[in-house]
Amino acid sequence: MDAIVKQKENHNIEVLIVDDGSKDDTVKICQEYSNKYNCIQIITHDNTGVSLSRNIGVRHSRVEVDYVY
Repeated sequence: MDAIVKQKENHNIEVLIVDDGSKDDTVKICQEYSNKYNCIQIITHDNTGVSLSRNIGVRHSRVEVDYVY
């Protein structure tokens, strides 16, 4: 996360963090970043797997997506 938010050329970025039911401090750490940087959005849901998590992230995106890595 530090590497992403510190890149000066990324003035207009959107970072979506999809938490797939983590059991550790992931959400707390991500919330600290989200509070500090407006470009970071956190989405939480029950553990459903990587495919559904990716699709949830795409649905919440505010930009057009041509390709998902």
